[in-house]
Amino acid sequence: MCPPKNTPPEHQPVVAAIVTSHLGVLAGKRNDGKPPWTFIAGEIEPGEAQIDAAIREVKEETGHCRVRRGR
Repeated sequence: MCPPKNTPPEHQPVVAAIVTSHLGVLAGKRNDGKPPWTFIAGEIEPGEAQIDAAIREVKEETGHCRVRRGR
């Protein structure tokens, strides 16, 4: 059964991470170039805390960053 046409689509919650270090701020280069740079972001998995999702996304998208929660 399809939802009524007037019902807005459900959106999965997302997180974005602003990662900083003594080197500066981490930005990801987008494949589509629109915009060319972005902060690391992604969907929160069911039952996952926001902070855990942000850390997971950074690790998945960078492949090697050690990340810890800030203040």
